[in-house]
Amino acid sequence: MKICPKCNAQLGDNMTFCPTCGTVFSAPQQQPPVGGYNPYSNPQQQPPMGGYNPNANPYANPNPNPQPNPMAPALPMNWYKFLIYFMLFASAALNVISGIMYITGSVYSIYGGSGANAEEIYRYFPNLKTVDIIYGLFALCCAGLAIYARFALAGFKRNGPALVLAVYAVAAVANLFYVIGFNAALGEVSQYIQSEMSQFTTSMITSLIVSVVVAILNLVYFNKRKHLFVN
Repeated sequence: MKICPKCNAQLGDNMTFCPTCGTVFSAPQQQPPVGGYNPYSNPQQQPPMGGYNPNANPYANPNPNPQPNPMAPALPMNWYKFLIYFMLFASAALNVISGIMYITGSVYSIYGGSGANAEEIYRYFPNLKTVDIIYGLFALCCAGLAIYARFALAGFKRNGPALVLAVYAVAAVANLFYVIGFNAALGEVSQYIQSEMSQFTTSMITSLIVSVVVAILNLVYFNKRKHLFVN
């Protein structure tokens, strides 16, 4: 035992400072073990793994950059591969075709059960042509966004998952716009005409529901894998 010369506290023989008043005194001369760590020889020396370092900050994070656990199970990426190799390309192609059909009015020659062409329909419902053109432009924008999202996702870009969600969001907004605009353009028409044209709104409502559901599923899927998209 030894006594602190400043506060008279009792200290151990090997202590280099007083825990009561903080006085530091010279370390005793001792030979460190062969191959061992001597905390008194060099205060800047790093302690061995799991050893004690008297100069270390007790509140510091011992591992500020933790590495992922190599034993953790890998998350499946089948949906990711389906998106970048097929889904987004197919979505872009279908949106281009749909956009052209609605802008030119050729969509009515395919879905029109009464055999009426676009000119006849627009003659009775002139506002419908504006609705079709705006929806067609929506579809073309969605096609371009799908291609952009595809390459961002394939490159593991940070904004890749958000762009995929944006594709479905634009599609949902476009479908909602068409349902509202289509019914507003028809106005008060006969029950026969409503039944003939109702397939358009039914198709759009179905697409709207599908877009919302798929967007939610993608949000959950990519939220679990957001650590992969860091570029």
